[in-house]
Amino acid sequence: MKSYLDIIHDYQLLQARASMGVPLYEEEEAERSGLWALLRGETGDSDGRRALPRVLAPMNARFSQSRGFGAGRVRDLSGGGLCLTTPAPPPALHTELLVYLDDLGRGLRFVFPVRVVWRASGALGAAFSGMPSRVAIADLRARSFTPSGVYRVKGAAEQDVILVR
Repeated sequence: MKSYLDIIHDYQLLQARASMGVPLYEEEEAERSGLWALLRGETGDSDGRRALPRVLAPMNARFSQSRGFGAGRVRDLSGGGLCLTTPAPPPALHTELLVYLDDLGRGLRFVFPVRVVWRASGALGAAFSGMPSRVAIADLRARSFTPSGVYRVKGAAEQDVILVR
């Protein structure tokens, strides 16, 4: 069964492909429409500012930007973005971030590219803005990072797979 994060991921993945001009197959277009309907719900957002309603989803989050890393907590999210509280001053408007959300119960990490659309003391609102990813945390732990920018997948020395960033 798909979680809310899975639904957002799958919808944003199809949205990103379509916005890049990649034609969607008929089945993918149908899936995107179905995911939109699931995310929209029956009532939409009560304040009329959003096409997709917010869902309270308190969870820890990490984010990266060109100037470093940060941590915070998701207050709520929707199919279009999220609200993140952070003890540090939030990044500037229009800053591009990668937000990392871990679903520890299922052992998955979701990474969402976002753009900061509003900020206040200790909080920011971010709109999803690119191709998300979902990967098993165990797969991430199987990789080790070297300062040269090369990832090595752990295994027998003769069978190491090297991935260059």
